[in-house]
Amino acid sequence: MQFYENPHTPPSVTTLKTTDKKSKDQKSNVNSTPKKRGAPKGHRGATRPTPVPDETEELIADHCEKCGSTNLKVLDSVKKTVIEDMLPSQEIKTTQYNRWKVKCLQCGHIFTSKDPNCPQKGNFGIFILVYITMLKYHLRGVLRKIQDFLLYKDNFEISIKGINDVLLRVGDACKSEYDLKVEKIRNAKWRHIDETGFKVNGQKWWLWIFRTNDDETLVVIRKSRGRKVLDEILGKDHPGPHIVDG
Repeated sequence: MQFYENPHTPPSVTTLKTTDKKSKDQKSNVNSTPKKRGAPKGHRGATRPTPVPDETEELIADHCEKCGSTNLKVLDSVKKTVIEDMLPSQEIKTTQYNRWKVKCLQCGHIFTSKDPNCPQKGNFGIFILVYITMLKYHLRGVLRKIQDFLLYKDNFEISIKGINDVLLRVGDACKSEYDLKVEKIRNAKWRHIDETGFKVNGQKWWLWIFRTNDDETLVVIRKSRGRKVLDEILGKDHPGPHIVDG
């Protein structure tokens, strides 16, 4: 007699029940002792550790909560309560940078003064650029939802096109770092390579990952799973060994 209808039925699915009286007696004996509730001994707890306070507030009542008297005596007993909370939303700060042109008296080069906090393109600061990028890619936010969130939480008005321009601007700023990462991947002693399916606008693309012997990691998303992706990232010669699954 067959226990399963086809080879794809998992072993956990049993179609025949055991009717052996001895087996029933053994099962009843095992379950006769109630099992202790809770996690087993040595299980790592899920309670968050108490953080170290950034500041300490001394709370001493100035009147009796029952009769209202102000004649109070402070006792030796103190109850410590550590509270974590978020600061109120920061106000949007607008800064004007007067970028003066200067001339080098040694080589004659004339250029406009720069500052790390003043982007060379656009009128949004570094923190807003990073903030919007985090909302988009770490929280997978939709542009319209990001627009609503910035308005209600930070009282910051920006159009959907403005949000998209910010993301493109951040991408352009990361281009040099991306090119440097590609060079490290190409010049590595050896590298791990793998790819997996990835949805882009409902279509199947491929997410490729390259990791070197120095733990330099590069992730790219391409429509192809073929050799041309390797040629793009590693170059035509593909120097050094590659480690892949299968």
